[in-house]
Amino acid sequence: MRKEATGMLFIGGTVFLWSMIEVITKLMHSALPPLTIAYLRFLLGGIFLLPVAFFFGRKVKWAAVGWRDWTALFLVSFLGIS
Repeated sequence: MRKEATGMLFIGGTVFLWSMIEVITKLMHSALPPLTIAYLRFLLGGIFLLPVAFFFGRKVKWAAVGWRDWTALFLVSFLGIS
């Protein structure tokens, strides 16, 4: 499969799973407190994303990552949180 098709497949899967989070959260809201639901979301996200980060983290040349990259990462993550 080409890189573009693989990327689109991953994006489609992410959009599908992200759209389901509202429904699942509403169903779980009566049984669990909101902070527990948030903790479980981050725990499951970490379980799935950490192996990917370790695999691709070894391929990155960290010396080539400059301050502009870190600034962009910080701004994007700040916008995602707020």
